[in-house]
Amino acid sequence: MFTLPITTKTLRLDHGAHPASSSGHHVDVMPMVYPAVSSTQQQKYGTLSLYGNLIEYYITISVGTPAQIFTLQVDTGSAITALPSQECTDCYEYNTPYNSSASSTATVLSCADSRCTANACNSDGTCRFSVSYGDSSFISGNLVSDVLALPFSYKNSGSKSSPVNTVTSSLFQNTPVIFGAMTDQSQGFQFKGVDGIMGLAFGQSKLSCVPNCASLVMDSIVQSHNIADVFSIALQPITNNSAYNEPGGSITFGGIDTTFLGSNTVYYTDVVARPYYQILLGDVSIGGVSIGANIQEFGQTIVDSGTTYTLVPPVIYNLIVSTMQNNYCHLPFVCGNNSIFTSSSCVNSSKIDLSLFPDFTFWMDGVKVVMKPSQYLIQGISNRGSVNCWSIVSGASGKTFLGDNFMMGTYIVFDRENERVGFANDQLVSAGPKIDIPSSKVAIIAAAAGGGAALLLIIIAVIVTVLLRRRAQRREADRTQDIGVTVQAPSDS
Repeated sequence: MFTLPITTKTLRLDHGAHPASSSGHHVDVMPMVYPAVSSTQQQKYGTLSLYGNLIEYYITISVGTPAQIFTLQVDTGSAITALPSQECTDCYEYNTPYNSSASSTATVLSCADSRCTANACNSDGTCRFSVSYGDSSFISGNLVSDVLALPFSYKNSGSKSSPVNTVTSSLFQNTPVIFGAMTDQSQGFQFKGVDGIMGLAFGQSKLSCVPNCASLVMDSIVQSHNIADVFSIALQPITNNSAYNEPGGSITFGGIDTTFLGSNTVYYTDVVARPYYQILLGDVSIGGVSIGANIQEFGQTIVDSGTTYTLVPPVIYNLIVSTMQNNYCHLPFVCGNNSIFTSSSCVNSSKIDLSLFPDFTFWMDGVKVVMKPSQYLIQGISNRGSVNCWSIVSGASGKTFLGDNFMMGTYIVFDRENERVGFANDQLVSAGPKIDIPSSKVAIIAAAAGGGAALLLIIIAVIVTVLLRRRAQRREADRTQDIGVTVQAPSDS
């Protein structure tokens, strides 16, 4: 089992040095340990770091022979892995695009290939894929068969236009995968600093067949290297969006990294529907006061590292706002015309004291998880300094996404073998009551898919888009409505 560094997107805080910088760079390797997994064999694993920004978390992978280096967003809410190819004229890429001709182990799948499962073709006869995401972005291209590895020690030298990557040590070498080589992408698909996406949702579903079936990286690693079908994520908050490559935590393939778990207990809740990591969420309490919700109103609740913030159905959002305003109007920006709940807002950090704000408790099936004020009023950087942004967003009816800001409070175990998700942080996680609902309702849920000028309030129009499932920030200029403060996009350095 192996742990890799994770990174965040632009609205997230960047967590680390990006491997594609022009200077030499080494990724730190965590000590080798043994995983705490339900397996008769002890499988060794290593821990690799995640990196990020204020929007997304990502890892570094190598593809092909010799190795070509890429950074991919870690997304538990999708299944396909995709990266930009040389044939894409409008793709954003941070590293040099993938060149199948330069890899001795690569095969571009044609429509005649038996692995082109739906026999859907591009105009050049290659096997087609096309994915649309929840934020209205899309990618398309052809499917390629090649080998993948997860480097945990490598050097990058040369320049961005002419990099020289030397991989000195890797995990899961020569893992065969079929992935998407992008020849087209929408402007909003990816954010600077990240080349593509790695989907980690469950396999054997339509998520990886678009229309032809690609490999699921987790499945390929498990099958090729005989590790437990478990991965664990520790997200680290990022507070500086002036750089892309802040250290962002870690991801472990094959079990649980005891370095991150420590003495904390893992509390599990069942996955009630695949292909997503969909769990049951019955209520949220604010400062110990229930918002009065029920499981049907939350709908499908998905633990999703591909969503920057926490998205809830409109009815849940209104209950959260009313509970806050009924009990905390004495706090700045909770009530009045210019509250944090209007148009996705940020406030100057000097005007807000997070220690006065209440904890949110999420009541899952058998588990309680506390969300601290620093997670739902997440910190970022503006042209006037530090800001705190309200990061619980009203989304679609019948769907709840527990995104990065929720996940960064705990160590999360995606136990695919036993179809459950575990949460660990003894200060924030504890056992909770079971949610007893008829199986028919489970099936239905599974199918549903005042401050004034003196207390500066910043309304950020673009934040709504970024709070939704984000694969990237648009390459055009920042679309902030400037009411005194402009949120800065990360620089290329």
